[in-house]
Amino acid sequence: MRLFIVTLPKFEERYSYITQHAAAVSSLQSEIVGVDGSEALHDKTCFTHQEMCLSAGQLGCALGHLTAYRRMQELGLEWAVMIEDDAVLPFDFDKVVFEISRFIREGEVISLYSPSIEKAVYSSVGAVTIGDMRILAPMKARYVRTTLSYIIERSAARQILKFNMPVRTVADNFAAFYEAGALNHIRVLQPSPFKMIGFESTIGYLPRDGLIRKISRRLNDLPMTRRLLKFRREIMHRRRINNFVEVQDPSPLMDVNPVYSDATYDSSSPRN
Repeated sequence: MRLFIVTLPKFEERYSYITQHAAAVSSLQSEIVGVDGSEALHDKTCFTHQEMCLSAGQLGCALGHLTAYRRMQELGLEWAVMIEDDAVLPFDFDKVVFEISRFIREGEVISLYSPSIEKAVYSSVGAVTIGDMRILAPMKARYVRTTLSYIIERSAARQILKFNMPVRTVADNFAAFYEAGALNHIRVLQPSPFKMIGFESTIGYLPRDGLIRKISRRLNDLPMTRRLLKFRREIMHRRRINNFVEVQDPSPLMDVNPVYSDATYDSSSPRN
């Protein structure tokens, strides 16, 4: 078992935070798998022609997760835990992930933190109870859209690596992975003991040289503004983590994905 941490030393605050935090709460062997997307943009073998719309941060993030999946295959790991450098882990992190790993299925991703900008609907049918938490299946794959922290089974890692290398979509596009047959199952942990710290995003949705980006950078250089923006980000994510409802209907994602066993990937036809 291994903990993979997606982070880059050049983002000093985030790198220092997550390496120290992970060491403080987990005894799992860890490995840094960050990739500098600004450098990867110069390597056309890293992404498909259609994905030039991805920012350097999005490309680097995707490649970081893919690096972890490749390492899982090399090490022969049954499953692994992925975290990003803005994750706040519970003090009993190892106990939580060990317990959840007992229930992971072939080709599955279990999200440990799943906020949603839309009302996400989860099924209580077949729920697995772990303490005061439960593992639930979303009614639709698109409700799971973050890679802050998740557990991935080796077959799922192998299939996503095959599908998304060269990179054709972002790391957290689990819906695309599921629709392509790279994932067999997706479930989430609710309520989540994981949180997100309000660092400024390094994904780079705004153009690096754009006016809004420059203003944002200037504001973030002011200590008071940094604190206010950090607090605002944390409030937004707190709202999103509670943006879900539970229903008694069975989720189609609980059944074996009919595309999973015979999925084929044509790199000349990228998906978004």
